[in-house]
Amino acid sequence: MVKGFWLAVIIFLVTAYALSGCTTSEQVDQKCPTSMLMSQWVEDTTNINPLIPLKHVRLKEDHVSVFIAAFNATPPPSSYDPDTIIIFTSPGDPRGVVGFGKDNCLIMAHAFPLIFVSSWLAGRPVRVQNNNVPGKTL
Repeated sequence: MVKGFWLAVIIFLVTAYALSGCTTSEQVDQKCPTSMLMSQWVEDTTNINPLIPLKHVRLKEDHVSVFIAAFNATPPPSSYDPDTIIIFTSPGDPRGVVGFGKDNCLIMAHAFPLIFVSSWLAGRPVRVQNNNVPGKTL
């Protein structure tokens, strides 16, 4: 549980740093001047703490469309249109960190329960009691 807490803190800090526009010139591409390149986000997230074993997968194009259709249909409704989705997992952590990218720029990253991620991968929207999945809105 402690490892999961620190994973969430690390992912939050890397993502907040990336989306704040406080990146170095090496991390900034002309296409995404206020966010981090997806490749840089993956590298930073992977390397930020070598004690936490992380695995990630980049969804193929047809899987991106299935995942995002289910994600957008999950309350509250959204209209994300990423062309890249990368999912990080760590053994023993019940959450996965999902990074959404467009034109190789990170547009959002958030930790979600793996049961939600599995449902979205299968093309099924998630239904929750309060009709609102935390972290889904900008």
